[in-house]
Amino acid sequence: GGWNAPPQDLATWIGFLSAATGGDRGRAARFETVLRHATLTEMWRPIVPVGVEDGESAGLGFFLLKQGGVTLVGHTGEQAGYRSFFYFNPATRAGVIGVVTTTNEARPRDSGTAFRAALLSAVRLIRP
Repeated sequence: GGWNAPPQDLATWIGFLSAATGGDRGRAARFETVLRHATLTEMWRPIVPVGVEDGESAGLGFFLLKQGGVTLVGHTGEQAGYRSFFYFNPATRAGVIGVVTTTNEARPRDSGTAFRAALLSAVRLIRP
Protein backbone atom coordinates (compact mmCIF):
# COMPACT_ATOMS: atom_id res chain seq x y z
CA GLY A 1 0.00 0.00 0.00
CA GLY A 2 1.03 3.59 -0.52
CA TRP A 3 2.79 3.17 -3.85
CA ASN A 4 1.57 5.82 -6.25
CA ALA A 5 2.73 4.72 -9.70
CA PRO A 6 1.27 3.98 -13.13
CA PRO A 7 0.65 0.35 -14.18
CA GLN A 8 3.63 0.51 -16.57
CA ASP A 9 5.90 0.96 -13.54
CA LEU A 10 4.32 -2.10 -11.93
CA ALA A 11 5.09 -4.06 -15.09
CA THR A 12 8.72 -2.91 -14.92
CA TRP A 13 8.85 -3.90 -11.25
CA ILE A 14 7.49 -7.39 -12.02
CA GLY A 15 10.08 -7.73 -14.80
CA PHE A 16 12.81 -6.85 -12.35
CA LEU A 17 11.51 -9.14 -9.60
CA SER A 18 11.11 -12.08 -11.92
CA ALA A 19 14.49 -11.42 -13.58
CA ALA A 20 12.76 -11.40 -16.95
CA THR A 21 15.96 -10.73 -18.85
CA GLY A 22 15.02 -12.32 -22.14
CA GLY A 23 18.38 -14.12 -22.21
CA ASP A 24 20.39 -10.89 -21.88
CA ARG A 25 23.32 -11.80 -19.61
CA GLY A 26 24.37 -8.16 -19.18
CA ARG A 27 20.92 -7.19 -17.98
CA ALA A 28 20.83 -10.15 -15.60
CA ALA A 29 24.19 -9.05 -14.16
CA ARG A 30 22.90 -5.49 -13.65
CA PHE A 31 19.81 -6.85 -11.88
CA GLU A 32 22.08 -8.85 -9.56
CA THR A 33 24.01 -5.69 -8.59
CA VAL A 34 20.78 -3.96 -7.53
CA LEU A 35 19.26 -6.84 -5.58
CA ARG A 36 20.49 -10.41 -5.65
CA HIS A 37 17.95 -12.97 -6.79
CA ALA A 38 18.94 -15.09 -3.77
CA THR A 39 17.80 -12.23 -1.52
CA LEU A 40 14.46 -12.07 -3.30
CA THR A 41 14.04 -15.82 -2.93
CA GLU A 42 14.55 -15.41 0.82
CA MET A 43 11.99 -12.58 0.89
CA TRP A 44 9.47 -14.87 -0.84
CA ARG A 45 9.65 -17.52 1.88
CA PRO A 46 6.37 -17.78 3.84
CA ILE A 47 6.74 -16.45 7.37
CA VAL A 48 3.30 -15.46 8.69
CA PRO A 49 -0.04 -16.98 7.61
CA VAL A 50 -2.42 -14.19 6.59
CA GLY A 51 -5.41 -15.86 4.95
CA VAL A 52 -5.42 -19.45 6.14
CA GLU A 53 -8.60 -20.30 4.22
CA ASP A 54 -7.01 -19.55 0.86
CA GLY A 55 -3.35 -20.34 1.50
CA GLU A 56 -2.06 -16.78 1.76
CA SER A 57 0.97 -15.86 3.83
CA ALA A 58 3.40 -12.98 4.16
CA GLY A 59 7.09 -13.11 3.46
CA LEU A 60 9.43 -10.16 3.84
CA GLY A 61 7.57 -7.34 2.08
CA PHE A 62 5.55 -9.62 -0.20
CA PHE A 63 2.36 -11.64 -0.03
CA LEU A 64 2.53 -15.27 -1.08
CA LEU A 65 -0.58 -16.85 -2.50
CA LYS A 66 -0.70 -20.62 -2.90
CA GLN A 67 -2.85 -21.51 -5.93
CA GLY A 68 -3.09 -24.98 -7.45
CA GLY A 69 0.18 -26.14 -5.89
CA VAL A 70 2.04 -23.02 -7.07
CA THR A 71 3.16 -20.12 -4.89
CA LEU A 72 2.58 -16.73 -6.47
CA VAL A 73 4.40 -13.63 -5.21
CA GLY A 74 2.89 -10.17 -5.09
CA HIS A 75 1.31 -7.38 -3.14
CA THR A 76 -1.95 -5.51 -2.84
CA GLY A 77 -2.57 -1.91 -1.91
CA GLU A 78 -5.20 0.71 -1.31
CA GLN A 79 -4.79 4.46 -1.21
CA ALA A 80 -7.08 7.44 -1.74
CA GLY A 81 -9.92 5.33 -3.10
CA TYR A 82 -7.78 3.26 -5.48
CA ARG A 83 -6.98 -0.42 -5.14
CA SER A 84 -4.37 -2.42 -6.96
CA PHE A 85 -2.48 -5.69 -6.94
CA PHE A 86 0.30 -7.43 -8.72
CA TYR A 87 1.23 -11.08 -8.59
CA PHE A 88 3.67 -13.15 -10.58
CA ASN A 89 4.70 -16.75 -10.85
CA PRO A 90 8.46 -17.04 -10.16
CA ALA A 91 8.61 -20.39 -12.00
CA THR A 92 7.16 -19.07 -15.28
CA ARG A 93 7.83 -15.32 -14.79
CA ALA A 94 4.26 -14.58 -15.90
CA GLY A 95 2.61 -11.72 -14.04
CA VAL A 96 -0.71 -9.99 -13.67
CA ILE A 97 -1.61 -6.46 -12.58
CA GLY A 98 -5.01 -5.21 -11.50
CA VAL A 99 -6.04 -1.63 -10.79
CA VAL A 100 -9.47 -0.30 -9.90
CA THR A 101 -10.19 3.38 -9.59
CA THR A 102 -12.63 3.28 -6.74
CA THR A 103 -13.54 1.66 -3.47
CA ASN A 104 -17.00 1.65 -1.98
CA GLU A 105 -16.69 3.37 1.39
CA ALA A 106 -20.44 2.97 1.98
CA ARG A 107 -20.14 -0.82 1.65
CA PRO A 108 -16.52 -1.68 2.46
CA ARG A 109 -17.15 -5.39 3.06
CA ASP A 110 -18.81 -5.82 -0.35
CA SER A 111 -16.10 -3.74 -1.97
CA GLY A 112 -13.38 -5.87 -0.36
CA THR A 113 -15.11 -9.11 -1.36
CA ALA A 114 -15.43 -7.96 -4.98
CA PHE A 115 -11.79 -6.86 -5.08
CA ARG A 116 -10.66 -10.21 -3.67
CA ALA A 117 -12.76 -12.08 -6.24
CA ALA A 118 -11.18 -10.06 -9.06
CA LEU A 119 -7.69 -10.73 -7.68
CA LEU A 120 -8.28 -14.49 -7.43
CA SER A 121 -9.72 -14.59 -10.96
CA ALA A 122 -6.71 -12.69 -12.30
CA VAL A 123 -4.11 -14.93 -10.67
CA ARG A 124 -5.66 -17.96 -12.34
CA LEU A 125 -4.19 -16.57 -15.56
CA ILE A 126 -0.61 -17.08 -14.35
CA ARG A 127 -0.71 -20.48 -12.73
CA PRO A 128 0.13 -23.51 -14.81
